Amino acid sequence: MDTKNLEKKMETISPFELKNQLIDMADESLKKTARTMLNAGRGNPNWIATTPREAFFLLGQFGLEECRRVMNLPEGIAGIPQKAGIASRFEAFLKKNNAAHGAKLLEQTYNYLLMQHAADPDSLVHEWAEAVIGDQYPVPDRILHFTEILVQDYLSQEMCDNHPPRGTFDLFATEGGTAAMCYLFDSLQENFLLDKGDGIALMVPAFTPKVRNMVCPVNNSEPAIITSVKAIPKVAPITRGRTDGSSKLPSVKIRMIPRPTYAPAIAELTQKPSGLFADRRAMRAALAAHLVIVSVNI
Repeated sequence: MDTKNLEKKMETISPFELKNQLIDMADESLKKTARTMLNAGRGNPNWIATTPREAFFLLGQFGLEECRRVMNLPEGIAGIPQKAGIASRFEAFLKKNNAAHGAKLLEQTYNYLLMQHAADPDSLVHEWAEAVIGDQYPVPDRILHFTEILVQDYLSQEMCDNHPPRGTFDLFATEGGTAAMCYLFDSLQENFLLDKGDGIALMVPAFTPKVRNMVCPVNNSEPAIITSVKAIPKVAPITRGRTDGSSKLPSVKIRMIPRPTYAPAIAELTQKPSGLFADRRAMRAALAAHLVIVSVNI
C-alpha cells in the first residue's frame, strides 16, 4: 500500500468518508483473521460497555431491598426507600456483594462524591435508590442533584481538559440528541431569542438526521449549509445552500457546530484568523447581533 498517497488522500476527505475508509480497511483485514471488529463509528455500535450496566443493575437490587425493608406484601407490593440510615445500609450491601460485577464502580463513585464534593451520604444514596426504582414520577423535572455534579466533572475532564471556563454548565438531561435539539429550539423561541423564519447556519460535515432537525415546523426555515469556515461572513445574512451566492436567508440567529472536534468547529471556537472571529471586536459584533452559537457533541 502506498501510504504517502493514502495520507494525502485522507487530508482531502471529510471525517465521515475517513470513517468509512477505515471500516473498509478493517473489514478487509478481518477477512484474514478470526477477530471481530468493534465498530463505534455509527449511531448504535455493535458492542456495549458492561461495567456501567452491571453497576446499574446491582444498584437496582439494593433499591429493591430498600423497598422491601419498608413493606413487603406477598402480592408483590413493596414500599419506597427511606432516607434515614440508608448510607450505612448501602455500605453493608457493597461489603456483602463486593465480588459482584459492578460493585467496584458503585463503591468508587460513592467515595468520589463523598471525598471530592463532601456529599451527604444519606442524601446521595437515597437519591440513587429512588432514581433506580423510579418511584417519584414526574420528578426529576430536569436532572438529579448528584448526577449533575458527576456530569459537570465529566464535561470538565473530557471537553475542557480539566480547565473549564468560569461558572458551571447548566445541565438538562434529555432522552437523546434529537430531543435535546428540539427542546433547545423550543426554549430559544419561548425566550424570544429565535423567531419563525430566522436563519440557521449549520457547519458541515454533519449527520443527515441533524440537518433534518434544522428544518422543522417549530423554526419554519431551512439551514444555511456552511462548507468552509472561510466562506462565513462575520455577520449575517448568510446565503442558502452551498454558499454559492444564491437567494439570501433572513438574518442568521444560530450557528450550529455539530461536533467541537471537527476542523470547522476548532477554527470557529479558537477564534483563529481563518475562523469566524478574527478578533475580539468581531466577537462583540456577533454578540451585539444576538448570534447564538450551539455546539452539538453527540
